[in-house]
Amino acid sequence: GDHVALHMHNCPEYVFLCFALSMLGAVKIPLNPKCGLTEFCHCLEDSDADYLISNSRRFADPRLLPPLNTIICSEKNYDDPVNTTVYTWDDFHKLSSVVEEDIVERVAAVCDNPNRMCDIIFTSGSSTRPKGVMETNDSLLRNAYGTARTRCYEFGHRAYITTPLCHVMAYVTGLLPLL
Repeated sequence: GDHVALHMHNCPEYVFLCFALSMLGAVKIPLNPKCGLTEFCHCLEDSDADYLISNSRRFADPRLLPPLNTIICSEKNYDDPVNTTVYTWDDFHKLSSVVEEDIVERVAAVCDNPNRMCDIIFTSGSSTRPKGVMETNDSLLRNAYGTARTRCYEFGHRAYITTPLCHVMAYVTGLLPLL
């Protein structure tokens, strides 16, 4: 149930994190890596983000952000300017060795609820500030299934997703239907 903001460009780690957060029952908050700092902070506050995973040092500075439990920044040699819990990507990976497999399995078993909120996806904010849309596993997977069916996806199909995965179009009608 923890809220985890992803502020990353399209990369393999983004895809892995989407599925890992879902398996652990976290609420994923995909944020546009091209948004400005004011919009970014608004989305973090509005979504009650507990954690931030970013590949931009500029947007991972705790002095500029609302309070967060932990920040993970994929840039190398990130120095924590205010002694908050900030991890580099390598340090984050090292933490996985201390988590026992049975704990992960117990957490994943509790998350098997189709009506559980799994994502807060922000609108573009064309009329005012961006608004977070709360999505459930059921709503996202039904949409993805419908996309795969109507586009006649078959085993072995591949897709080239050109839009950011933080966008609902790329995620729900691009990535998820491939599953």
